[in-house]
Amino acid sequence: MKILIIGASGLIGSALSAEAKKQGHTVLGTYLNYPQENLERLDYGDSYQLNDILDKFSPEVILCPAAKTNVDWIEQNPQEAWEINVVKLNTLLNACTKRNITVAYFSSDYIFDGKSGPYSEDDIPNPLNFYGKHKLASEIMIKSFSPEKHFIFRTTWVFGYEKQEKNFLYSVIKTLNAGKELKVPDDMYATASYTPDIAKCALNLIEKKLYGTYNLCGNEYTSRYDYSKVIAKVFGLNPSLLIPAKYSSVQYIAARPLKAGLKNEKATKASMIKWISTEEALKEIKIQIETAYGKSIRTLSSSKQPG
Repeated sequence: MKILIIGASGLIGSALSAEAKKQGHTVLGTYLNYPQENLERLDYGDSYQLNDILDKFSPEVILCPAAKTNVDWIEQNPQEAWEINVVKLNTLLNACTKRNITVAYFSSDYIFDGKSGPYSEDDIPNPLNFYGKHKLASEIMIKSFSPEKHFIFRTTWVFGYEKQEKNFLYSVIKTLNAGKELKVPDDMYATASYTPDIAKCALNLIEKKLYGTYNLCGNEYTSRYDYSKVIAKVFGLNPSLLIPAKYSSVQYIAARPLKAGLKNEKATKASMIKWISTEEALKEIKIQIETAYGKSIRTLSSSKQPG
């Protein structure tokens, strides 16, 4: 297949690109603000840039994990976030509909309120914050453009090796590396999702043309605190620096779903993928980080916890 990946410099996008190339697909990846070798710059909300790249590359499928994901920033800047996360997608869908290009969009468990997770694909959404509302609006828009021929891939607590070091995993590593305490909710639950497994599952479903909505996540339903303890264990960091706390005591601007997470039975049955455990996934990431940082994670400095 000829695959265009919008946001290939990001956490999910880079994993999609690596797996698609590994499987022998013809891949073109794009970036917006984080240049990387062999990626082409694209603002997919710019119809001129978008049409130019579509005409030149002629993809069969477009994977779109690109998004503004800072939940608290979005809560404070909902209109700007809407332009980035929803209006740009509308531009993309218009262009793809004219060319009969299939779009695979990456959504989130934040479309749910977290009162009764983990959630299946058929559960009723009720987002608590603007990020979730924008994701839900995007899902509805995709279905309206192409009711029968689309992919919506929902993810949650995404983690993996990432050059930008933005995901929660790196926040834990950097903070504990610096010998600082990190307050982590022990009453916030979800299912951690490893990016290489997400990529394998998504590409498998796309190749089979099994259109629809799928939850792409691991098997383990766990608290943020217990998840952080596994990170500390695998990376040889001090778990006593992790401070269990109630969600209400952690300073978030945007409301988060407490019992969120997703059920992966539909995607697992359709793709036949075997999701590896969080601990085994973290061991793989540790090797990648040690290779990139000269056999030591100690060079990773402290940073604030992301959304």
